[in-house]
Amino acid sequence: MAFLALACQRGREDPEEFAARTAVTRYNRTLVEAYRASRADLLTGVASDAEVSRAAAIISGLLKDGRYMEARQTSFDVERTAVARADDGALFGRVDATEAWEYEHRPLDARAGSGAPRKQTTYKLAYLLEKTKAGGWIVAEVIDREHAQTRLPVSRAWQVTQGAIRGEGR
Repeated sequence: MAFLALACQRGREDPEEFAARTAVTRYNRTLVEAYRASRADLLTGVASDAEVSRAAAIISGLLKDGRYMEARQTSFDVERTAVARADDGALFGRVDATEAWEYEHRPLDARAGSGAPRKQTTYKLAYLLEKTKAGGWIVAEVIDREHAQTRLPVSRAWQVTQGAIRGEGR
C-alpha cells in the first residue's frame, strides 16, 4: 500500500523538477569520484565548464600538497526545487538543499585510508542548473547560501529561477 501511495505522489511531481534533483545527485556522486581520483574531468557532462574548473582548482591545490580528498555525503535534504523558462526558451533549474559531508585530505600514498579522523561539515547550497541542447540537466553553478558574496553579474540561471523560487510562476 505504501508503494502505491509513493507511486501516486510521483505522478503529480513535475518531471523537470525531478530530473533537476536527479542531476544534482549525479553531480554529487561524480564530485566524490573526481576528488578521490584527483580528476576534475570526470565532471564533464554533469557540470558546466566553470564548475569543472572550480573542482580542478581544488584538486590542483591538494595535489600541490601531495594530497587528495576522500569525501562522503551523509545527508541530502532538498528544501525546494524550481524550474523556469527564459524569454528565449532556455530552461533553467534551481535546487536548494541542506547537506552534510564527511571528508579528509589524505596523502597520495594513503589511498587505502590514512586512519585520520574525518572532518564533518554542513552546507546550505543552491545548485543552479541548465538544460542542455541534448535534453539533459547539468549543474552550472553551486552557491553556498550561507556565505554567498555579492557577485556581479549574477548568472542567468540565478536570474531566471528567482521568480520561480518566489512562487511567481514558471
